[in-house]
Amino acid sequence: MNNKIEMITAILEVFEGGIYVMNQDLRVEYMNSAMIADFGDGIGKKCHQLVNQTEDKCP
Repeated sequence: MNNKIEMITAILEVFEGGIYVMNQDLRVEYMNSAMIADFGDGIGKKCHQLVNQTEDKCP
């Protein structure tokens, strides 16, 4: 299982666009390097706080 996770993480890291993964509570659990470069480290934040920089939930 770890090998698969490492492989997927490696693929996400070389992707030039920003990618993030959120859980069911809309909290960011993973960001690739491109996303962090654009938005800063937002792990643990709600997606709307990170992307829209607001407390208003996404529609």
